[in-house]
Amino acid sequence: HAEGQIPRNFCLDPTGKWMIVAHQNSNTVALFRVDPETGKLSFTGKKQPVGGCVCVRFLPLE
Repeated sequence: HAEGQIPRNFCLDPTGKWMIVAHQNSNTVALFRVDPETGKLSFTGKKQPVGGCVCVRFLPLE
């Protein structure tokens, strides 16, 4: 389950521990934890409303 309407794009973080999913129709971004052994996704309960969400990326912070 993607925790939103019409999952449009997703991105794994560089560590492979997290995945974010952009939902086109519900205009939200949801955060999932990735199980390192199975690859199974678990919704973290964190979802953020955004406007016009169609693409997501992790950006390095320096």
